[in-house]
Amino acid sequence: MVFNQVHQVRDRYTGLGLGALVPCTNRDPARPFEAMPNRAAIFQPVRYHRLVPMPSFSYEVRNRRDALSDLTRELDSTVLPVLVDPSERSALLLIVDELVSNLLKYGFEPGKDQCLNMHISLNDDWLQIDLKDNGRRFNPLARLSPESLNREVADRQTGGLGVYIVREMMDTAHYEWTPPWNNLTLRKKRRAKDDCTN
Repeated sequence: MVFNQVHQVRDRYTGLGLGALVPCTNRDPARPFEAMPNRAAIFQPVRYHRLVPMPSFSYEVRNRRDALSDLTRELDSTVLPVLVDPSERSALLLIVDELVSNLLKYGFEPGKDQCLNMHISLNDDWLQIDLKDNGRRFNPLARLSPESLNREVADRQTGGLGVYIVREMMDTAHYEWTPPWNNLTLRKKRRAKDDCTN
């Protein structure tokens, strides 16, 4: 066995021509990189599986008066045509209408240089929406449901219902505060394409 030979494998799918080196064990699995005179650690080739690229979209929403309309136009021309499931389109539009709109109205301070980074990623199983902003600290998941949800319509307080509906439409939701950033991740399980029109 040749110990000082390194096999380099090109990634034929990315077209970058980058090699990949992955260490494997030598004669002693417990000490794979044990020093040996004039010999290097063994490297073995990597087998690559062809991956179908899945779309992802990123948007930056600045603290400006026309930011919401700009974002809506961008969504119309990019991600919305990709979402064939009406429930996914509805969820995304509601998130923009409620969470992004509320952030621009109440989370950002007038005249301050603040922004929201919105990233949307898709694969066969999940639609994931990541929202990261440096506005006022706010956890939309803190309240389980609007306190007035079970009251008569005339007695209900305004606000909070839209955020509640967003949470109900998504399958998982996670919030984290990493100063000065609010980080919210929303995920929705995707249906099979044949079921999207039902």
